[in-house]
Amino acid sequence: MGSFFTSPSSSSSNKNSKKAASSKDKPAEIESLAGSENNDTLGTDNGSSQENQFFFRALWIILGTFVLMFFAFAVGFFISLRGAEKTVIPNVQQMELVNALIELQDKGLVPLIQVKYTSRSEDKGLVVAQTPSGGQNVKLGRRVTLTVSQGAVIEEVGDYKGMTLDDVKLELQTIFASFQTTIQVDQVIYQYDEAPEGEIIAQDPPAGSQVTGLTPLTLIVSRGMEEGVFKVENYTGYSYQEVLQQLAQQKTPFVFHIDENAPAQATSVVFKQVPAIGEMVDLGTPLEFFINPIRERTLSNMGDNMVFALFEYQLPRYLVPVKMRLERTIGATDPVVLFESYSAGGPLAIPYIEQNGAVLKLFMNEKEIITYHVP
Repeated sequence: MGSFFTSPSSSSSNKNSKKAASSKDKPAEIESLAGSENNDTLGTDNGSSQENQFFFRALWIILGTFVLMFFAFAVGFFISLRGAEKTVIPNVQQMELVNALIELQDKGLVPLIQVKYTSRSEDKGLVVAQTPSGGQNVKLGRRVTLTVSQGAVIEEVGDYKGMTLDDVKLELQTIFASFQTTIQVDQVIYQYDEAPEGEIIAQDPPAGSQVTGLTPLTLIVSRGMEEGVFKVENYTGYSYQEVLQQLAQQKTPFVFHIDENAPAQATSVVFKQVPAIGEMVDLGTPLEFFINPIRERTLSNMGDNMVFALFEYQLPRYLVPVKMRLERTIGATDPVVLFESYSAGGPLAIPYIEQNGAVLKLFMNEKEIITYHVP
């Protein structure tokens, strides 16, 4: 029984031992917790230290890079200043392009080429400008711009006859809109002429003249026909039949003369005329034509009893030109018109080649004036 009961003292001692054990375990736990906290704090301090070291290391690397770059640039700059060689730009103006390029190459310079038209055709292929100009001290390898002439945009004076003044001015203005002017209308002279009013009839210098610089151009412009005057055309060398056709269209009074002493040439051809060719005369002035006669042998080859002569008559003066017609009839045949035009009167002399016995009749304003029998 004694084994199933304990004494109070032993029970008390057991409780005390349990408390002691419990009190001993608590300091160990506290120390363990404290140690854990200390380890965490130490780990945090170590991480911050590593980040700081990385930052300062990167900063020093960047600063060192900038210092090295600045030092290298400074060294290169001073070396370039001290070591660059100098040369003198040659003056190559008015030289041919090939020679100018050789000159620049020999001096260690780099040419740049540009071209343009100039006022002188003789400048074609020559250097007319350079930048920088000759005589300057520069470094080797400096670029030099050369301006080379393509010649004049117009090398010859054009043919402006037949054009109007406005057309010529517009043409020149268009050509020289982007280039230096080499042809300029300097003087315009107006004169009466058979050409239409406003048409250019002459120019100076003539077409095809070389343009060597600024060329002043003189133009002669037609004012049209002066009232009451006309320009005498050239009728020499034409047969009288051809001249009569022209006169019929022009309604110009005329008189023919047969000159027995005319120089030997084709028969019935005009060899002289009055007034002279190109002369300006008053309207109504009769033109005189001189023709050589047709010889007997030539007439005989035309047929039997052929006659070459003038139909002559003195007409009265009319206030206005009236219709005139010369007809020929032979026997009962129908009349043939030899000449038809308008006349203001005055002397009349028309050549004819007709058979003996033919009848010539002159009508003025459809009224028969005279009948003439060819002898």
